[in-house]
Amino acid sequence: MQTKKEKEDRENLKQTRNWTWMELFDHRFFAEVWKKDRRVVRTAVMLVIIFHFFSIGIVPSESMAPTLEPDDLVLYVNTKHVTRGDIVFFTYPLDEKLKYVKRIIGLPGDEVEVKNEAVYVNGDPLEEDYLLEQPLYTFDKATVPEGYYFVLGDNRNNSEDSTHWGFLKAENVNGKAIGVLLPFSKFKLFK
Repeated sequence: MQTKKEKEDRENLKQTRNWTWMELFDHRFFAEVWKKDRRVVRTAVMLVIIFHFFSIGIVPSESMAPTLEPDDLVLYVNTKHVTRGDIVFFTYPLDEKLKYVKRIIGLPGDEVEVKNEAVYVNGDPLEEDYLLEQPLYTFDKATVPEGYYFVLGDNRNNSEDSTHWGFLKAENVNGKAIGVLLPFSKFKLFK
């Protein structure tokens, strides 16, 4: 049994708010909210969808110059499906707290090699118009294992990549870069 005081408290509570719990589950309440706050609801739904499929990453170093510069804000799609030439964000294999960004060069089963200031995939030199400069080092011929990728930075001579720590596990890939958001002067979308 409720005491008189409890009944009064309940009535006072009802008077201080403009809705009841029953109204919260009533379709008319949602219709009223939708009429008044369409922009807020639409924005909230849009943000949930965007951040489910997309993420934002910050370029941590000069290793992707000139394509990406340190502190560029990059939009990437959350996917594990990548192909040669894609720029990917991934969990650094030697420290899972760090996120790195590099370009996919070798796919599972590919033979990769760096020699004569060029990168070779399956015996053919890659045409790379995005490089800061040609690689001044060598990497012995190796086959990319199943479930792994061979990744390199566009700034080949200043990049800690697969030539240093080995092949990248496919499961470490967080997503594929689709464009630079900030700074506005560098805004662009990738092919």
